[in-house]
Parts: sequence; structure tokens; C-alpha cells
Amino acid sequence: MTIYNEVPDKFISIAEANSQSGEVFKISKPVLFENKKYFEIVFNKKLFGILRKNVIGRLIIDEQGSVIKDNSLLNNLSRLFYYYAFFFDAGLSDLKNTIKSDIQLKREERDYKEAASVLQHIADEGVGDAGRVKSIVDRYPVMRVEADKVLKMVIQRVEEYLSNDTLFSEEVLDDVLSLYIKTLVLNFERIKFINSASGHYDTVKREIIKRKRKIKNRISRKFRDSVIKPENILTFFINILKYYDEVINYSSERYKKYLLSKDAEYIKEYSETLRNK
Repeated sequence: MTIYNEVPDKFISIAEANSQSGEVFKISKPVLFENKKYFEIVFNKKLFGILRKNVIGRLIIDEQGSVIKDNSLLNNLSRLFYYYAFFFDAGLSDLKNTIKSDIQLKREERDYKEAASVLQHIADEGVGDAGRVKSIVDRYPVMRVEADKVLKMVIQRVEEYLSNDTLFSEEVLDDVLSLYIKTLVLNFERIKFINSASGHYDTVKREIIKRKRKIKNRISRKFRDSVIKPENILTFFINILKYYDEVINYSSERYKKYLLSKDAEYIKEYSETLRNK
């Protein structure tokens, strides 16, 4: 599925006039802004006969083929086309790929239950930190499912708009973006939940490694695998907290503003490829 297609004859001359040597071009489906239709022509180059993914130039035109010059209008349209491509073009496949299948979710649930069992055993042996970590491991898969439900709603909403051939507009964007931001905030809250026990992970991981070394080559592979699972989960927790280190102490509202500010930076970079000026 793509929002970009061959440029129709009526726009060929304007595309050619703004293309550079060796470039090929496509045109987007229209977006609707203040009851007027606009199109985006994208320019790419081929390398050894293969079309490169990176867009090296863009041109926004109206339905008469006139190049948009007004800066205020260009800013609004840049934002629209940026999100249009993100949600309705290749980005849709990326969103789908983040959703785990039922089989994957069942496997994850099973792994976390086994890890929780090992952590309870270690806690019963007197390692108090393990009990605190277990409470995180118990809850994490549930929070994952909750976030996935909202992300599925985003995908479903986009697919409904696509099936109805709805023109992308500010109204469509507000609908889809609000749901998507909610998904990202839910994910962030899950990371903050992990962070609430961050002071215990290294200690518990050392205890797990110590026990794993003791049972090596003396107990069945199945049991060894069960011990490895909490180690892998804790490694994942530690690494993901490092990734979010810059924002981990943000409130959910501040994180939402942070996400929108990052998008504003990407839209600015997008605007720098425009050939309208």
C-alpha cells in the first residue's frame, strides 16, 4: 500500500521543471486543507537501477498544478503530508510489525510467569529485592497488552479511512494522532513502571547468574532455561531504561509534549527538502 503513484499527464511538466538530472518522481494522493486539495511530488534517485528510499526533494502543488509559495500554508501542508506518509504509507506496515501475534503474546506471558516463579524462589531464599522485581515482572505483560489494544485501534482507524477513500485532512490527522500519542504514552508509563524498581535489578541479576553457574551441567535443560528467562528479562529492563534515561523522570504530560516537539523537528527537516521556495 502506498500513497504515491505515477504523476498524471497534467502534472508532468511541473514535475519535470522541478526535477534534477537522474531523478524520478511520484505524486501523492491529495490531502484536504481548508476545503482545497493539495498534492506532494517526491523526487528520488536510482542507484544501479534500484530506486533509493530516501526522498531528496519535495514539491507541494494545488489541484491546478500551481506551486505553493505561501510560507504559512506550506508549514501547515508540510505537517499534513509528513503525518500522511507516516500513518498511511510505509509507516502503517511499521506499526503493524510492532503488534505481537497471539502466539507471541502467549509465549511472552509464559516466559514472564516462569521468570516470576524463579524470582519468588529467590525471594523465599532471603533476597528481598527479588520480591520487588517479581511485582514488576507480574504486571509488565498485562501493560503490554493494554498498549497493544490502543495501537490496534490506531491501525484499524487508518484502515477504515483507507477503505473508505477518505481524504487525509486535519480532522483525520487529529483523530489518528491522538490515539497514536495515547499508545506512546501508555508505553512510556510502562517504562516508568519498570523504572520504579530500577535499584533492584543489578542485585537480582547477580543472584540469578550465581545460581545459574551452580546448576550448570547438573540439572535438566528445561530448568536451566527457566533460570535464564529472568536474567534475559532483567537485561531487557536495564537496557530499555538506559534508552529512556533522558526522559525517564518526565511526567506523562511532559513526555507527550516531548513527543510532539520531536515531531516538530522531523517536520522541519521535511520542510528543508521542499523545492517550493
